[in-house]
Amino acid sequence: MQFGNTPQKKGRAFSVFQRDPGPWPPILLNWMATLAIIMVFGLVMLFSASYTTGYLRFGDSFHYIKSQLLCTVLGLGMMFSALTVFFRDVMHLWSVVITAWTYITPIFWTTDFVAQMPHIVRILVYANPMYNYLQFMRDIFLFQTTPSFLTLGMCVAWAVLALAIGYTVFHKSERKFILYI
Repeated sequence: MQFGNTPQKKGRAFSVFQRDPGPWPPILLNWMATLAIIMVFGLVMLFSASYTTGYLRFGDSFHYIKSQLLCTVLGLGMMFSALTVFFRDVMHLWSVVITAWTYITPIFWTTDFVAQMPHIVRILVYANPMYNYLQFMRDIFLFQTTPSFLTLGMCVAWAVLALAIGYTVFHKSERKFILYI
């Protein structure tokens, strides 16, 4: 509320880092904090199911987590770093994309509910990369079973696809980086 000629102070947007972050934009720091939280949940998910399975099958407890995490992080990192050099708005648009992606991800829908949807909606849900990772987590935490090979295979496929796209985008545009930096 404003009384008389007293200027009203504008509220600042919430940020994980309230102080001056230096050369880093606050949206990037918030995105990195969110990524760290998501990675912690992903590590819990992968360790709880894949830790013993990897040890029993391959003699390496970290077999599954190394391949999936490496592929996904490298792919997304290369893709977004290359895109950010040419399009500075990628940093700002990423939060919009993540919000929209959250709304189309079937977080609270059961597998039976998804199976009863119209065919085109089911295709969109199954094409969402997060659907398989959520199904992986549901199998572990809700149903207390080891995820199926199809679910694990789809998670690996999305990780490899992210790596392939990121590698391609990065290496096709790396010669032009110096012109835009």
